[in-house]
Amino acid sequence: MIKVKRRKFFSGLLGLMGVTGAMVQGHQTTAQVRREIEVSNPEAFFRNIGSNRTLKFISPHYNLSELSPELNWANAFMEEDFDGYGLVISGVENLSLVGVNPTASLISLEAAYPNVITFRNCRNITIANIEAGHWPKKSFCSGSVFSFVDCDNIILDQCILFGCGIYGILAQNSSNFQVKGSTIKECTYGIMALQSLTNLLVEDCQFYHNESYDTMLRATNIRGDVRFKTCQFFENSITDYNPNNNYFFWFGDEGSSIVVENSTIVNNEFINLSNDSNRVKLVESTVENNTGGGP
Repeated sequence: MIKVKRRKFFSGLLGLMGVTGAMVQGHQTTAQVRREIEVSNPEAFFRNIGSNRTLKFISPHYNLSELSPELNWANAFMEEDFDGYGLVISGVENLSLVGVNPTASLISLEAAYPNVITFRNCRNITIANIEAGHWPKKSFCSGSVFSFVDCDNIILDQCILFGCGIYGILAQNSSNFQVKGSTIKECTYGIMALQSLTNLLVEDCQFYHNESYDTMLRATNIRGDVRFKTCQFFENSITDYNPNNNYFFWFGDEGSSIVVENSTIVNNEFINLSNDSNRVKLVESTVENNTGGGP
């Protein structure tokens, strides 16, 4: 039985991100003097979104569904989907969203169809000590937790992303991601969907209780170094029992391999590890006690 532990958030990140840019996959961003702003409610969060700043989340819960759909800021707006509105952050750089309490601050969305937060055309974004997901509904949805489109240099550190988001992370036409010490759980269509993504390092993370019809990690046209290091995948389930449509890792186009290093894929329910066995590189990793299930 694998024991799930919450990792402690190290406070030194606040000082680091307050005065410098982030380093992602060896790319050092330009140093910036950042404003530090405490935000205590969803509207304060919304109205302070912008470049070259650290937003410090001091309250336990921020329900984005409390925001007026009419809000439209320079770099943020509410975007409508089938059953409500989700937050879009656009065209910002050097922005950190940091929960400062010992327990991660929760950012939630009641509507099930929009993404909780969509980042578009952003660079040098850090999200730390934040929990996020669609809440309180646990039924069907079609929105991911965090979506990144045309973004560069992204860090998620000590975060918890939960379903019913269809994916914890959806990344499109983006590059240079780090996900560290984080958890993705209870998503309804998989852990991540990566489309035209270059360079991803996922380290010391846990992925559990996610479900999917056909695959846990969907990768199309990935490039560069895509690596999962010292991660745990457990108690995830793929529900299509057709062996031709049941893959833990699914590749939709030519591109890089996924390296799984010093990690465990244990006690999951799936039939095939990948639809392209040559593109999953296991390095000192364990794949065992996984079952193919049955109808």
